[in-house]
Amino acid sequence: MDRPEKYNDSHKTFQLSIAVFKGLCFLIAFIIFAIIGVKELQSIFKIKNNSEKIARTQLPAFVENQKTLVNIERLRYIAEVIRSSDNPKERRNKRISAEAFASESIFEQDPNFKKLAKTIVVAMKDLVEAKSEVDKINQNILELQTNYSNTLITLANITTATENNLGIIKLINEKNYVFSSNHNDLKDLEDQIKTTLQTVNYYTKKISINHPDKLLFINSQVEAINSIFEHSLLIKKDRLEANKKINTIWQEIDNNLKIMSDSVTAGAEVSLANSMLSITTASNNAFQSSIGLYFLIFISFTIYYILEYVFIVKPLRLTSEKLAAIQDGKLDTKLPKIYIKELANIANLLDRFSTHLSELYSHANQLEEDVNKKRNFEAIMRAVFKVSLDGYIVWNENTILSVSEGTVKLFELETEQNFINYWESKDFLQNKANIIFKNIQNETVWRENVDFYTPNHKQLPCELTHLIVEFDNQQCILSYIRDLREQKKNELALLKAKDAAEVATKAKSDFLARMSHEIRTPMNGVLGLTKLALEESPSPRQKTLLEKIESSANILLGVINDILDFSKIEQGALTLEVRPFTLNEVVVPVFDLIEHLAFQKNIKLNKNIDQDLLSNIKFMGDNLRLSQILLNLCGNAIKFTEKGNVTVSVTCIESNSETMTLNFSVKDTGIGMTLEQQQSLFKPFAQADSSTTRKYGGTGLGLMIAKLLIEQMHGSIHIKSEPEKGSEFYFVIPFKLAQNSKENILIEQEREENNKNLVGKHILVVEDNEINQEIIVSFLENFDINVTTANNGQEALDILKTHDFDCIFMDIQMPIMDGLTAAKEIRKNGRNEIKNIPIIAMTAHVLQADIDKSINAGMNNHLTKPIEYEKLVKQLHDIFI
Repeated sequence: MDRPEKYNDSHKTFQLSIAVFKGLCFLIAFIIFAIIGVKELQSIFKIKNNSEKIARTQLPAFVENQKTLVNIERLRYIAEVIRSSDNPKERRNKRISAEAFASESIFEQDPNFKKLAKTIVVAMKDLVEAKSEVDKINQNILELQTNYSNTLITLANITTATENNLGIIKLINEKNYVFSSNHNDLKDLEDQIKTTLQTVNYYTKKISINHPDKLLFINSQVEAINSIFEHSLLIKKDRLEANKKINTIWQEIDNNLKIMSDSVTAGAEVSLANSMLSITTASNNAFQSSIGLYFLIFISFTIYYILEYVFIVKPLRLTSEKLAAIQDGKLDTKLPKIYIKELANIANLLDRFSTHLSELYSHANQLEEDVNKKRNFEAIMRAVFKVSLDGYIVWNENTILSVSEGTVKLFELETEQNFINYWESKDFLQNKANIIFKNIQNETVWRENVDFYTPNHKQLPCELTHLIVEFDNQQCILSYIRDLREQKKNELALLKAKDAAEVATKAKSDFLARMSHEIRTPMNGVLGLTKLALEESPSPRQKTLLEKIESSANILLGVINDILDFSKIEQGALTLEVRPFTLNEVVVPVFDLIEHLAFQKNIKLNKNIDQDLLSNIKFMGDNLRLSQILLNLCGNAIKFTEKGNVTVSVTCIESNSETMTLNFSVKDTGIGMTLEQQQSLFKPFAQADSSTTRKYGGTGLGLMIAKLLIEQMHGSIHIKSEPEKGSEFYFVIPFKLAQNSKENILIEQEREENNKNLVGKHILVVEDNEINQEIIVSFLENFDINVTTANNGQEALDILKTHDFDCIFMDIQMPIMDGLTAAKEIRKNGRNEIKNIPIIAMTAHVLQADIDKSINAGMNNHLTKPIEYEKLVKQLHDIFI
């Protein structure tokens, strides 16, 4: 095809080849570089001549000065070795080397150098003698330390008491600060000696108590230790003086060496500076020439770049743009004049074949897109068939067309052909294909569960997913087989785990119920008898003791309630009582309990609470739970504090007419905690460090219970702590203020009026424990109630056959007949007059399941042991008022 006429006319201009164009550019650059290069060589020869002159005239003197400086540094090195070495022989050898070295001719030539060298040698001799004196002092200190250790070992051998031995052995094993070589402060040394002597006296006194017959010998050993420490103090003073002398001698040697070094370098520097100045001048001239050369090189390359861009790069770029335009179907793109032959030929060819290339690219793009799609799909399918652990099968009613490796492994076969033979032998294809085609007409995908069997007769439960696909131009079925054996195994394991959990839950409930009964029964006696004793007008001292017993028992009961009712804590189902109280009712019992603990550990116990908050303000809340929280935090503070103090503070941080927010703080000077330990502190059965459990004891449950109680009261607990500096636990709780005194008086008057209505009532108490029986009878007789007692359920039924009562208080666990059986018998077979009588359960069982059992047996309510007086009164009011 002939090129277009327009294109030929526009390019009939002067043209150069690329080789000619580049040759001209390089010829111009070579001429410029040659002119500048001659000047550059001249500057270099000038620098060379100056350098040779310096080498002939100045270098020998400079080298000699350098040798002198090296010898001076050798003298400095020898002095430093003598100063730092602990080997007397090495110091002596270095001193001899210094004397020989100082007598060399290099120092003998200058009188000043000779004098300074002799002065330095004499100072080195003094330095060696001072170091020897320090060695003797250190040897004396070592002997004193050995005598001190032997004396302590003698004391340790006197007694067999583990604590004393361990204390003395600890003193022996410690590298005592008194005998160390790091003392620069005699006051610090004296303080350390006093502290060590106090420790020694402490253990020797304890040994003397156990061995009075060896008192004189022990005292003599203590006197020996005192003498050792006094002698060591004197020796340490001598060593400080010796060290000062060494530093003074070293300073003298160092000053003389500096004088010698400065005198050597002064003359050399002036001569060298003058020589270097001439080289610098020549170098600057060469540098200026180089700058000019580099600037011309830069200008030359810039011009070359511009020419190359205009004649070569720009035509190439425009040609590339035309090619891109042809790919987009734009065939009328024009090119400017081109002066390079090769580029003009390319443009001519591009223009001639533009139409054909455009059509070719159009068809090629479509073909490549189709091929890529097919290739990607085939690659994905091959990867799925190869790596999937599940099975894939492509098949129809006549044969199996493709099988994945996962299918062969799933059926425990070796090759694909083995699976095909096994599958076709089951006469599965045609019948199953008809069913699948029928079901997939209504759904795009059909799933089913099938139990297969491997050739080894192992059961293989599977889930099959079928869908219709095109394979080799025919309609086929793609079946995905998912192995369900692991799922079945997990389901069976979950069922077994569920059964085991239910058994464990039942066992825990039975244990808690049994433990609740065993603990609460004696607690009922403690609280009940204490209540009765308080009503007998005891002496003030006895009253104080009884009130402390009652307070302690109530707090202990609260702790027992939390432990026994741990299932409620786990579920967040704690219930709090709301009653009026003062902070005095909370703080005093807690301090009564912890004061003796603090006294035993010689820890100061501080209370920082405003008196108005203590007694003049009444709050609404659960004072027993609040006491439990403070008791736990204070107990922990004392437990983890070896010395110092524990401070309990209560402050008001916000208040209005209805509520007051209080901040409770318990601060100690104990062992403290790291940030990592604090993060796991409030977890159940967790401690800051597992080693603290062995050292201090504890279950790790207390802080978790305290946190739950505080959050139940709509508060929050926090901690500030540093290792070895102590901890501060503080929590903030908002409390409602109690009603005013007038309203409280009305409530009290109403309660007294209700109590009068109880007079003359007849109540049957069924209780097998004599102490508990005596307590409940005493409580009821306070209201002038007629009480009849029975020792078991059968005895109660016998009494009820002939007597009428207004109410029955019935224990649950009793011999002969328990309370639940008796209640059922009353409701079922009792006389009409007593079938509907109120029956109140009295039991130590506190779980909800136990309460449900009581109600299901026909009882009206459930009263938990130990019987609290206020709850009994409330129960009586609910029945009769």
